[in-house]
Amino acid sequence: MITLNAIPHSARIIADVFNSLADKHINVDMISQTTPVEGLVNISFTIPETDLNNAINAMSRFKKQSDSFRIDVFGGISKLTIEGSGMERQPGIAAKIFDVLAQDDIRIKLITTSETKISCVIDREQEETAMTLLRQAFNL
Repeated sequence: MITLNAIPHSARIIADVFNSLADKHINVDMISQTTPVEGLVNISFTIPETDLNNAINAMSRFKKQSDSFRIDVFGGISKLTIEGSGMERQPGIAAKIFDVLAQDDIRIKLITTSETKISCVIDREQEETAMTLLRQAFNL
């Protein structure tokens, strides 16, 4: 997972970030962006670990866009996805997921959602515990 911190909130710059990755044939999976604060945003995304060096090289060119720009890399992660067609009509699913993970202090690094899916990134070493807890909580 890569987080680009303090990049200008510009549609062109954000497009350029993902065009730079596409130009290097890097497949981006999850994407999350913060709300702009003082004209800056943070963008996090996940990529295959084998593409990490190419991605960092592609992102380095954005350093000149902001004095406070910083790239953070988080390895050793797992992506969990909870998905079901009934999720769009059932409130509280996210709360239950986060509560179950919090009971074992499993910290979420990134979250993306849709009407029928919640995906989150956690430390790889906690994957088995998280899967067991979520299976029990949702009777899977």
